[in-house]
Amino acid sequence: MDHDGRAGIVRASVFQRLGAPEKQRRDPTFNKRLAHWLAKLEGDADEHPEVSDLPDRSLANEIVFIHGALSCGLANLPSLKSELARVAAHRRILRFEHDTFLPIDNNGEQLSRILRKKLSADSRAKVVLVGHSRGGLVARWVANDLLDAGYAPDRIRVVTFGTPHEGTPIVNASRRVLSGLATLATFAVRSVTPDPATPLVTYLFGNAKKLPEGISVMAKGNSVLREINRRPVPFRLRAYGATYHKGTNPRSRGVAFLDSQGRNLFIENRTIQPNDLLVTVKSATAVGEGQTMSDPCGHFGYLAQPEAMQAIINLLKP
Repeated sequence: MDHDGRAGIVRASVFQRLGAPEKQRRDPTFNKRLAHWLAKLEGDADEHPEVSDLPDRSLANEIVFIHGALSCGLANLPSLKSELARVAAHRRILRFEHDTFLPIDNNGEQLSRILRKKLSADSRAKVVLVGHSRGGLVARWVANDLLDAGYAPDRIRVVTFGTPHEGTPIVNASRRVLSGLATLATFAVRSVTPDPATPLVTYLFGNAKKLPEGISVMAKGNSVLREINRRPVPFRLRAYGATYHKGTNPRSRGVAFLDSQGRNLFIENRTIQPNDLLVTVKSATAVGEGQTMSDPCGHFGYLAQPEAMQAIINLLKP
């Protein structure tokens, strides 16, 4: 049986266990947000293209960045480029732009299909999948799918930053709490990028009666997370978490609000668990080679840290 046939059987069995899926909801702001960044960073977009734009069989020893929710790959390029120029100026970062309202396996299957077409036939050619936040879950799904398709584990490297491998209580929070944190998310995103993603935040936490499947997957105890975490990890996987400290840049009213109000969501056994404002260190480092960032930073600050880019470049080495 071919790979697509096996994948279909796996998906069918998952759906039988979880029940028939709802009609897939899409992010109503994604295309507009991406268009904004394409216009703003046109030169960068050409220099760091979407992975789907590469010629077939041309991808070898490349970095593929997978963005998180409330984001797009281009929005993260300013931070990534700055550090890339410092440690590996000759490198580029390929992007996987995708709708994060869709299920993880939908995003993962799309990227896996692209990589199977683009990866060099050279058995020594590697790909480093870099996932921020939710993007790390997509990266792991893709790595597993490539393994199932017969790719050698050494050809696949994954590094994640602030990924809720065991979920985050932010997504489990009551509707009332989420509505209160909408302001925080707006300010937190605005503190690191001129695109505050306000319509998306409002839709998610203010107006939506139920979170889209691609977002609700990050809830603690989610069955899809358990399915991903059940898989062995024969490929190299480094998972980074961080602790936010007061005074850590960037600082904004929204970040201050979450630091003071959102911390109650991270209490376990009467103790506030170390977290980056959105994901606990325990969840972010729960798989592979879990590591805590040497310097404190918030959830939106990982990619601006020198340590992050060095970790990415190190995974390109034999």
